[in-house]
Amino acid sequence: MNPNKEKIAVFGDYIEFLLISRYINDLPFELVYFFEKDFGGRPLLSKNAKHVCYSFRGGYQFADEKDFIEATIKNSDLTKKIKEEEISLVWPVFCIRNFDIILKWARNNTFRLVGLPRLMLKLENKLFFDKFLTKHNIKKPISKEITYGDRSRFFNPPFVLQTPLSDGGAGTFIIKNTNECQALKKSGEIKRKSKLLMRKWVEGIPCGITILVSKDEIILSSIRRQCFGDNNKHNFYKEFEGLQFIAFKDINLVAVKNINKVFKNIGTIFRKEGWEGFFSFDFIISSNGDIYLIECNPRISAASALLFHFPILFGGSNAISIFLSDIKAKKHNKKIIFKSLPENDFKGSVLYLVINGSSKNPVLIEKNFKDGIYESKEGKFSFLSSDTANFGLKKKKILFKNEAQEGTIYKNQSMFASILSNFPLYNSAGDLNEEGKLIKDYFKYD
Repeated sequence: MNPNKEKIAVFGDYIEFLLISRYINDLPFELVYFFEKDFGGRPLLSKNAKHVCYSFRGGYQFADEKDFIEATIKNSDLTKKIKEEEISLVWPVFCIRNFDIILKWARNNTFRLVGLPRLMLKLENKLFFDKFLTKHNIKKPISKEITYGDRSRFFNPPFVLQTPLSDGGAGTFIIKNTNECQALKKSGEIKRKSKLLMRKWVEGIPCGITILVSKDEIILSSIRRQCFGDNNKHNFYKEFEGLQFIAFKDINLVAVKNINKVFKNIGTIFRKEGWEGFFSFDFIISSNGDIYLIECNPRISAASALLFHFPILFGGSNAISIFLSDIKAKKHNKKIIFKSLPENDFKGSVLYLVINGSSKNPVLIEKNFKDGIYESKEGKFSFLSSDTANFGLKKKKILFKNEAQEGTIYKNQSMFASILSNFPLYNSAGDLNEEGKLIKDYFKYD
């Protein structure tokens, strides 16, 4: 720990921040990790990283399905602990539902926030981003803004409806036939007179990319395929299950050219607007290599843990160090450096594990799996280490990050763990492969 470095408070309960700790000595700020005192995960920190524990009044259980950040701000002594550590910068995990709460909390306590909260309301708004794409002549699905009601004029199926601030699957409705149009109206899932984005379905591979727009560079990450599990209860969309990075050699060469062109253009526009930082985009790659932009998330995403851990996914750049250095930098370089799609063969994955609890069949967590690195060999998993430095590119390894709590009863479906792998867990269709299924069966409570 360097007493001369300014400190940034981060939530150690989130795996994306845990893996940054391997670079702790190379960053322009000191990261201080805050953990809920009864929560696991501390062993996954680098030995050089500082951590501080805070406490909830009355406890907190993930099974409650309350937003963790909101619960922490309202019901713990986190604020007091941050001030005791003389920390003025906080790097929270934003989502639409906790946005206002975090901003109010930061303002009331004079904390500066790391990230792009103000841009979230713009770029994550599907209507705003669709207009942005139209304005700059960037290819996207044919779309239309509608007001939802009995006389809504839909495209011919299949098409997609999205609420302006849809998040993940929530607020996104995939309509495959006319019967589903009627079922959606009867479901009551969308309020009358709601503003929606309607776009025609584009057949292709659902992908994501993260770009870092810095004061000196526009850096593209490797792309990943988005993978989905079972349909939701009304069958209008599939639940997001995880993702898998795509080896450069497996990408259509026309798509490579289009990806570099489109995201260089977007990065240049963002930089002119003064929008800097990490931006994740969802897009479709069609069979002929065209790409269709869908949405933008200016924040840490599901892919961030692997992106931050393996520099090859940013072409060898230490993206976190560049991002944090820009907080202190005052001037742009006049000439911008563009780093195109990285050429590597990494096919690691992210898999979210779910407990299928219900009121009729609740699940009690009696004993937890250990956080850390496991080796995968011949269908069996053996624990290796709690040191994330051992999560490298050699041998088949997974990183297991648990969020379940012993003694907790789950009465609904809840995500309880994140799996990161350095090898594929999905097949070419985006479904779990045999190794992915083995992991799902091994780390199982219900």
